[in-house]
Amino acid sequence: MTVSKSLPITEVWFDLIIGSIFAVLIVFWFLSDWRSTVISALAIPASIASTFLFMKVAGFSINSMSLLGLSLSVGLLIDDAIVVIENIIRHRNMGKEAKQAAIDGTKEIALAVMATTFTVAAVFLPVGFMSG
Repeated sequence: MTVSKSLPITEVWFDLIIGSIFAVLIVFWFLSDWRSTVISALAIPASIASTFLFMKVAGFSINSMSLLGLSLSVGLLIDDAIVVIENIIRHRNMGKEAKQAAIDGTKEIALAVMATTFTVAAVFLPVGFMSG
């Protein structure tokens, strides 16, 4: 069995797109709420587009490593979104208005979501400063 030494960029693009589609389907499957699914479906391409904008401004190139990092960040975005949306839905089911449920649900778990995100960033941030 031979192992490829480099991952072609087209395969990473494919994985990024398929992963995004599966993430949206999983959100719909678990939450059974089309509004939450639409929010997640719009958040993924918006975050990817803004990432490319910042990459261009910072002078980063699009290569296998940057696309793999983008794939990881899409997963993290969906993970955080599912946790927040699920908590907002829980508050809605308690009888709160939509705006109040969003405020209370987000406040309640904001620290946990930020801790998770910062933990992943702390693990992968040193990789960003590696040369080569």
